[in-house]
Amino acid sequence: MQTTFGDVVVNNSNPFSEGCNGFQVSSLLQDLIVYGAQLDVYERSNEVLSKYLGVKISTMQVHKIANFYGLHCNLND
Repeated sequence: MQTTFGDVVVNNSNPFSEGCNGFQVSSLLQDLIVYGAQLDVYERSNEVLSKYLGVKISTMQVHKIANFYGLHCNLND
């Protein structure tokens, strides 16, 4: 699982191995990804996350997570 502390290995029988909302990324890191994605284009937000947190997140992962939460925000309106 990817976290703000880097990769964390979690035993498959542990509930944390299921991830959060279908992503193998911690909820805190998902929040930071969405925040970064709304401020700039996806390509730049993963650069910022890498620079400040030392965490490598692909542009595609930023795209998937931001779109997932964007869709759910629109459904709640």
